[in-house]
Amino acid sequence: MAEISGRHYLSGFDVALGSLRDHVLMMASLTQRNLDHARRGLFQREEELCNNAIADDEEIDALEIQMDRDGMALLMRFQPVASDLRVVIATMKLSVNLERLSDLVVHIARRARKLITKPALAEIAELEPLFDHVTRMLDDAIKAFSTGNFLVVESLKERDAAIRTRSHTLAGRVTQRMSFETGDGINAYLEIIFILRYLEQIGHLITNLGEDVLLAFSRESPSPILGP
Repeated sequence: MAEISGRHYLSGFDVALGSLRDHVLMMASLTQRNLDHARRGLFQREEELCNNAIADDEEIDALEIQMDRDGMALLMRFQPVASDLRVVIATMKLSVNLERLSDLVVHIARRARKLITKPALAEIAELEPLFDHVTRMLDDAIKAFSTGNFLVVESLKERDAAIRTRSHTLAGRVTQRMSFETGDGINAYLEIIFILRYLEQIGHLITNLGEDVLLAFSRESPSPILGP
């Protein structure tokens, strides 16, 4: 499709791409909220917050389906050139990774819901720095998409590696402690280990989000997903 100064003759492409961007940002905001609900449900021992994180995932699933439908319609209607094609595909991939991330948050909320029915374990408090870490990573990845701040994105891989290191260290201590437990005590420590694994996977997905952001901003001309 012909272009003038990097802009399409048909402004409809920019409008459609802007709509995809808005849907991604809405998904991102809901995912941030779900992560916060799961986190507070665990540390404040509030089942209702865990339930909210689980229930709200349906809205994110619906948005991801809508994103896929709208993205395919955009591709078929405008048949964008290579640079714009990368932007559309990257934006659609962002929605897929956000949906997967929300699924992991649901898993955490379900594990947290089980944990808070048992006597509190000291090791649960040690999860909080990891939650802080992935929360900041997610916030930064989303901010990078809305502002084009590449410097933040470039730090995500290193921060993901730090999560894995801290998670493995804590998992080792929890596993050692499990050897002195029986019955329900073992089950509680297993829930912690599962949560650690989910946090690791969230860190990896956030790194993928950062790669999608870089791809979304890879056009040679100014990208319409940038704000004014």
